[in-house]
Amino acid sequence: MRWARIKAALDASLNLKLIVGLLVSLLLVGVPFFAFFYTFHRDQLVEGLASSTSSLSRLVESSLEAAMLRKTPHQLQEDVSRLAERSEVERIMILDPNGEVRVSSDPRTVGTRFDREHDPTCQVCHSLDRAQRQGATIASSSSGEVFRTMTLILNQPRCHACHPEVDRVNGVLVMDISMASARQRLEAGMQRMLAMGGVMVLLTVGVLGFLTRKLVVDRLHKFTQVTALIREGRLGESVPVGPRDEIGRLAESFNIMTASLRSTLEELERQRRFLEDVVNSIRDEIVVFDRDGRIVTANQAGRERCERGGAFSPGLRQTIATAQSAKYIEIADTSDGGERHLEVHAYPLSDQGGSVHQVIQVARDITERKDLEAHLMHSERLASLGLLASGFSHEINNPLGTISVGIEGLLRKVERRPAAALDLAEMEEYLQLILKEVHRAKAITDRLLVLSRPTGGRATLIDVGHAVADTAKVLRYQAERLGVTFELTLGSESFLIKGDEPGFRQVLLNLMMNAIQAIDGSGTVSTEVRAAADGVEVAIRDTGRGIPAEDQKRIFEPFFSRRPVQRGTGLGLFISSAIVTRMGGRIDVRSQVGEGTEFTVFLPVPD
Repeated sequence: MRWARIKAALDASLNLKLIVGLLVSLLLVGVPFFAFFYTFHRDQLVEGLASSTSSLSRLVESSLEAAMLRKTPHQLQEDVSRLAERSEVERIMILDPNGEVRVSSDPRTVGTRFDREHDPTCQVCHSLDRAQRQGATIASSSSGEVFRTMTLILNQPRCHACHPEVDRVNGVLVMDISMASARQRLEAGMQRMLAMGGVMVLLTVGVLGFLTRKLVVDRLHKFTQVTALIREGRLGESVPVGPRDEIGRLAESFNIMTASLRSTLEELERQRRFLEDVVNSIRDEIVVFDRDGRIVTANQAGRERCERGGAFSPGLRQTIATAQSAKYIEIADTSDGGERHLEVHAYPLSDQGGSVHQVIQVARDITERKDLEAHLMHSERLASLGLLASGFSHEINNPLGTISVGIEGLLRKVERRPAAALDLAEMEEYLQLILKEVHRAKAITDRLLVLSRPTGGRATLIDVGHAVADTAKVLRYQAERLGVTFELTLGSESFLIKGDEPGFRQVLLNLMMNAIQAIDGSGTVSTEVRAAADGVEVAIRDTGRGIPAEDQKRIFEPFFSRRPVQRGTGLGLFISSAIVTRMGGRIDVRSQVGEGTEFTVFLPVPD
């Protein structure tokens, strides 16, 4: 927990990080420096001791040589004792070549023999290489560390009077100097250095902390304060620039960025208000729903519909489930008892994983368009019926002429004979003939009434073969007058579809009339009703002039026509396509210039 609190404190303070970093750096640099300085100072003290002991050793050697030459070795003991009285000298010994102490500042050691192979005192020197034995080292004694010098007393020519010439060494001078005072001076020096180093570290940390706080931390704190204000939406705030150093330039760039951000957000807000005004100006009802049918946002028209209720269209569930756009027509009741037709488009909104999380519903009121389409369809039908007027009059004239002849025959018989003498069997024959022709005329007018009836009514079951045959009968006289032969292939199977029967008959009428008018001179119009996958097809073929390839893409456009104005309005195929599409089907065209054209109407068969 303690380390966690320390880490949290370091993470929260840049100043503390810099101070800790500086301390670590000073430790990394200072520890090796102090170790080097300690070693250097110690070596200097040792060199000083070596110099002073070297002088003392030469003095002892001189005294030894003088005493030996004067034959007064007892004088040497007094000189050694006198020299050992110095505070730093702990012991002076002169050993003969056999390791026996002959002269010593400590009388207790005189006569003591040292085994250089096993005695710890001797091993201090003899454990060293031969080249290092006549020198100095730091050794341990009963009173602590001592600086020990080992000086060989060589057998010089003037010593040969008493020592054989074959002996190279006459003895060893061992001198121990206490290291206590040297240690005290070394520790005192190190303490002073540590104290000075600590003061320097504290001053450095303090000055650096002060400068860091004033030049960095406080100025960065201004950044934090201004950033918090900007986060609250106060984009007019700015950071004091101060000195033109790196942080000053950073503050200047930050202020420029803030001003640019403020300008950008103001522009975005203007654009948002503009887009909101544009979307609210659209009279189409735009509503965004989530997966649960809750309203996310809407334009003005969409909000008005939401207030009326029923804004969530049932078809949106399919868009959410399939993630596919959809289009469908809705019919809603109005407050005045009328109907309102809506063309609804649904568009899915998917997240990064491809899952639909929202759906956009765009509903357009097409009531006026539907009324206009119905009016155009009715006008087109009436125009077509106008072109068929001569055929209808011829068809009706035939039964009317027969009826007229029958009635005239009955009148003559009544005028020539009294009522009792009338032949009832003959009269019944005349009346049956008249009734037959009346039914024939009624059938002709019924076909005319079906074609002239407005479209867009309730969907009913339609016998496709019966509708094709009736339409062909209506057009047969027109075709024969122009030299065109009608061929019908209805098959033995009866096909029932569900839809607008007047509209479907108008589609057949438009396509058959177009086929007749496409033939210059004699030709043939063939109509076939056949089964198709999941539906029924009505194929209408002609042997006319055909449709150029560049026109085939435009023939279903409104008011597009290559025929003279008196022979059509250019709305027939457009209206036919709209009717078939509304019934869930389609119209395909295949044409070759000079060979003829085939229109195929596909309509689904209800389950």
